[in-house]
Amino acid sequence: MITNEHEVTVACPIEGVFQYVTDIGTWRQWHGVNEAEKTTPGPVDVGTVWKVSGAVQGQPIVLTIEVTEHEPNSRFGFKTTSGPIDARQVFAFERVEGGTRLTTAIELTNLQIAQAARQQWDNDLFKLKELLEAQAHGNP
Repeated sequence: MITNEHEVTVACPIEGVFQYVTDIGTWRQWHGVNEAEKTTPGPVDVGTVWKVSGAVQGQPIVLTIEVTEHEPNSRFGFKTTSGPIDARQVFAFERVEGGTRLTTAIELTNLQIAQAARQQWDNDLFKLKELLEAQAHGNP
């Protein structure tokens, strides 16, 4: 497994950052997910499953992901259970002065995808930061 780690500090309360990141439906706005459908009933928790479609290196993909960690305002993790990418990802949320430190670690088995994912995640976390901070200041 190859691990990519990324970190960003968002000038927003931890509760809002956690809620936004753990709603995979919002990922269309900041992570390039085209569709995200929750396929299990109830609130998000360990065992929740989503079917997600998007693109990697310009190629369309469909993945099934399962939540493996869900500790409110602290940790959120998932793994792929079907699709062309074997991955595990964990987000850690930390309250810091002025906002929230969000750290993510992505484990991938494919070196080529891991290299492309590194730049994508840096860009995506920057988009997430901009989006959440704009919303916090009343800008859509």
